[in-house]
Amino acid sequence: MRGRKTDGDDERLPVISIVGLGPMGVRIGHALQAVKTRYTLLGHDVDAARVRAALGAGAVDRGTWSLAEAAAEADLLFLCEPVDAVCATLAQVAPHVRPGTLITDTAPLKAPVLAAAAQWVSEGVAFIGGHPIVRWPTDGDARPDADARTPAVGDGGGSVAAPPAPDAGSAAAVARSPA
Repeated sequence: MRGRKTDGDDERLPVISIVGLGPMGVRIGHALQAVKTRYTLLGHDVDAARVRAALGAGAVDRGTWSLAEAAAEADLLFLCEPVDAVCATLAQVAPHVRPGTLITDTAPLKAPVLAAAAQWVSEGVAFIGGHPIVRWPTDGDARPDADARTPAVGDGGGSVAAPPAPDAGSAAAVARSPA
């Protein structure tokens, strides 16, 4: 299994990479940290200040300014960017992701993302489009470090999964938190 070496043993921990450390990426990082078992969270953003903020807020364990590194190390790759950026990122990460990696996104529009995934995601790599249904803070403060320890995912929200095709072997799922 890919991943970073753990302290003192030969076992490697799975890596979950989060590309895009704006409010959504940071909140997903915090939600994953809250239920963390044995994996490493690796964060990437084109804005170095966002990487530093996510590290400082505890949303990720490590940061990288290399998209290729975030993709190559990932067992699970979250793309937390606007639709156009997700489509471009899929093309950029395609040469770096390894077979067995699962890629998902948080973009609200699925058609362009699923089309880009069909074009760029290679055999052996799985893509399932995602759309978190979140409750944003009511005070209007959406900074990456603004109360980011309260996860939006799993906090009364939910998530919709959109597999690329009905026969792709992936089941569509709607996860809903109890009301």
